[in-house]
Amino acid sequence: SAPHGTSAVIEQATASIMQTSHERFETAQAMLVKALTEDPDNVDIAVSLAALQLRSIQMVWYSPADSAAARASARATLEHALRVKPDSIPVLEAYCRFLSVTTEFVDSLVACAKTLSLDPWDGMALYHIGLAQIQLGRFEDALASFRQADRFNTPEVSRWTWLLGAGWVDVLLERNEE
Repeated sequence: SAPHGTSAVIEQATASIMQTSHERFETAQAMLVKALTEDPDNVDIAVSLAALQLRSIQMVWYSPADSAAARASARATLEHALRVKPDSIPVLEAYCRFLSVTTEFVDSLVACAKTLSLDPWDGMALYHIGLAQIQLGRFEDALASFRQADRFNTPEVSRWTWLLGAGWVDVLLERNEE
C-alpha cells in the first residue's frame, strides 16, 4: 500500500490539472517534484509526475528546450521507478506509454509486451502495441492488437480507442468499407 501522504499528493496534483490551465500544471508539477524529492523511491509519485510531464509535452506547455528537459526527466524518473519495482504494472504501463508518445516504437513494443506478460488483459498496453505496429508498418499485427483489446473490453471507457485504431489500420490497408 502507498505510504501516508502519497495518495493525497497525487490526488491534489491531479485536481490541480483538471482544468488544464498552465498555472494548475505548474502547481501540480511542483507538488509532485517536491514529493518525489522527499521520497525518491516512491513509484506511485514517479508515475504521476512522468504522466503529468508527458501530458504537458503533448499540450505544448513547455518551450522546445524545456520540452526536451521534461522528456529526459520523465525518462529518468520512469527508468528509476523500473529499477525500484521492475514488475509494477503501473510503472510498466507508464513506460510503455512514454516510449509510444516519444515515438520510440521498437522499445515501446518491448515495454508494452512486458506489461502484457504481467497482465494479458491490459487494454492500454495492447493499444500502444497497436500504435507502434502501425508506425512500423505491421498493419495486420496492429489490427489484431486492436481487435484483441476490443474483445477484452478493458477498460470499457476506452473502447472507442480500439475501434479508432482498427479503423485507421483498415484505411491504411485500403479496406475503407470495413
